[in-house]
Amino acid sequence: MERPIEKALSLKITYSPIVFFILFLASNSLLVFSNLSLVDDLAIILFGILVPFVIALVLLKNPVSASDKNSFFQTEWFNVGPWLWILLAALFVTTRFYRLTSLPWPISDDGFVAYFANRLATQGDWRLLYGSARVEPLFIWGLAGWFKLFQSSLLAIKTYPVFVYFGVLVVGYFGARQYFSKTISFMTLWFLTFNFWTFYINRQCQVLGSLLFFECLVFYFLGIFLSSSSKKQVNFFWLLAICVGIGFYTYTAWPVVAVMTVLPVVLRTQYRLPGSAKRLIGFILIPLILALPLICARFSTGGVTYIQGLLGRSAGLDYLEALFWNGLGITRVDPSKLGWLNPCLGALFLIGFLELWRFRLSRISQWLLFAFLLFLLPGILTNNFDMPRIIAVLPLICVFASMGMLAIISETPLPKTKKNIFFILLAVLSLGLDVYHYAGPGQFQDWDYFVSNKRHLMAVDFSRAYPILEAAHKNGVSLLILSNLNNNNLDQTLNVVSSPFGETYGPFFLNQSAQKAAILVNCNYESFLKREFPDSDWIWLSPDFSNDYGGLVLGFVPINSHTRKTLERWKKADQVFNQNNEIYMEFISQQSVDSILKDLYAHYPVFRGDRFLESVFWEKVAFYEEFQMKIPEAVAALKNGTKDGYDAAQFYNKLGVLFTLFANKEEAKSYFEKALKCQVNRTTAAENLKRLETM
Repeated sequence: MERPIEKALSLKITYSPIVFFILFLASNSLLVFSNLSLVDDLAIILFGILVPFVIALVLLKNPVSASDKNSFFQTEWFNVGPWLWILLAALFVTTRFYRLTSLPWPISDDGFVAYFANRLATQGDWRLLYGSARVEPLFIWGLAGWFKLFQSSLLAIKTYPVFVYFGVLVVGYFGARQYFSKTISFMTLWFLTFNFWTFYINRQCQVLGSLLFFECLVFYFLGIFLSSSSKKQVNFFWLLAICVGIGFYTYTAWPVVAVMTVLPVVLRTQYRLPGSAKRLIGFILIPLILALPLICARFSTGGVTYIQGLLGRSAGLDYLEALFWNGLGITRVDPSKLGWLNPCLGALFLIGFLELWRFRLSRISQWLLFAFLLFLLPGILTNNFDMPRIIAVLPLICVFASMGMLAIISETPLPKTKKNIFFILLAVLSLGLDVYHYAGPGQFQDWDYFVSNKRHLMAVDFSRAYPILEAAHKNGVSLLILSNLNNNNLDQTLNVVSSPFGETYGPFFLNQSAQKAAILVNCNYESFLKREFPDSDWIWLSPDFSNDYGGLVLGFVPINSHTRKTLERWKKADQVFNQNNEIYMEFISQQSVDSILKDLYAHYPVFRGDRFLESVFWEKVAFYEEFQMKIPEAVAALKNGTKDGYDAAQFYNKLGVLFTLFANKEEAKSYFEKALKCQVNRTTAAENLKRLETM
């Protein structure tokens, strides 16, 4: 008779997707939602994720034969009926258009893209690389066309990325259908539609969508090429080469997508198509010829400066943590403890990875596994964390998650007619977690970390100024908007979206139709400007946020015979600052800052003698001097501001901060105290003074 211990040892341990999914889901949820110590988190990662994952790899040491892959990849495990498509469409519209123009306000990157698109639409500013980061042009070209159709506005900025991503979803689904069953393709489409990162990029007007669109498009053409008859293959062979070439105009990370597209083409063409050598040469030459203008622009002066600045110490651990649980706090990413993949989607991704490992003899599995690792390189090889750099992995992650879902569904004892219900339960769970992340922590804690000033203050000021300007415009008030007389040197969002509300950059009082001037300035100038314009109205835009300079105020000044001459001069100064901001957005080296200052000083006569204009002029000069770490020059500029301009609190507070850097406590203390004595002080001088006394 067999003893109990011998019986236990004889039991065969097998791999079960459901068991491992439950374990991964529980571990990810603990990491995300529980407030545990770092030691506990590491223990959960080790014993709840890493060790089980390794055990699963060992249990799957015998791969499934390549010939059996169709039983998994092509089988329809449940019926994708019309009601599933209706549900997906309804949720897509809801999640994309709910509070579209208010959640959240566009960040400075959106303003960067919109600014150049607006210049292209209005001034024909065609180029191949835009701005100081030398961004690829395709998304900006498309947005310029969008502005031509619908005018530059907040609604246009918000709807364009949704429009582009709708195209991503269409070509993404049909691309998946070239390789997988309807079941897998629909699940891939679902996860490509609903995940935290897609919610984020659909609410931001950034260049990522153009890469995703062309990535899915080349995978679609690649699938047709690989599975079609010889005559049809030839047609898609050349079409694929053209799309690969155009893809270089989307985003800097495109080369990894191009490599993984060309690789199967080379392997397939070498054995299947007649005249393969000539065709391969042509296939490689077409993308190179199409990309040649971009390559020449990239290697011109300043074309690679930004990219060179990103090379160095790898930020790989940041990206790995951001992909999954993201709750350790040991890297520099998302402090909301909900990373790119929520606990459910992260667990499905891990199961999908194991499934592809199980089918690793299949060419498609080999391609997906290798492409996933390769697509991480643009982020891992750089020296700081920026999630968009690995955006190319997003479609692959969705495929992996679909494989994981399919593995679980195929193991359930439910009949085929009810397995779609099981899919919906997990899919809605994942969607709910992502909606919570985006609408909750993704809107608050994330901003605390990802921006340099607390709670993204400039965006808060702009987001509150916009509806006020919009309301004035809707009430029939003709406005002259002066939005550059402050220290906003880069974020052009408000300038672009408010341009339909009034005269901004055109000739001043060409028709003398403007009724009021809307002026966006530092809030510490409010008392001075009220004396200058007694009939004016001023709104402090960020009274609930503590910050070093106090935030901005939006003022409405009536345009009449008493104010016209002053406002005409202020309009000229606003145009000087706008021109100066344009130079700043294009800067590529230290010499560029010198040219910015040179331009400022050349226009100093516009500012001389007007106390307000003197103030904003020297404040701007101080910003650029400090930017160059020329602290004595910055101090001199700030002192000029207090001497020739208004006695404003932010000057003294900034002087106190700079003298603190010199460890000159007495001088710093005197300036903080002067800030506190100003008629209006909305700076952090009091907090700085207390901090100084404890040093």
